[in-house]
Amino acid sequence: MDKKVKKLLNSGVTIHTALDTKLQTQSKTVVQSKIGVNDIEGALVVIQHHTHELVSLIGGKDYKKNSFNRAYQS
Repeated sequence: MDKKVKKLLNSGVTIHTALDTKLQTQSKTVVQSKIGVNDIEGALVVIQHHTHELVSLIGGKDYKKNSFNRAYQS
């Protein structure tokens, strides 16, 4: 692991996020089921309209297979 990453992780910094783990799981399931098992990829982004918070972000079907995140890199 990079020294800068180790330093950050050990610094005690707290990261706050609006991501909703339940919605994140549902989003992942939807992307995987709608796109299927072929080579087509997709992305899903959910923003809470009244708070302008990002609550779910899916950038493809399998991060281990392809680390390119379509939700924020395309």
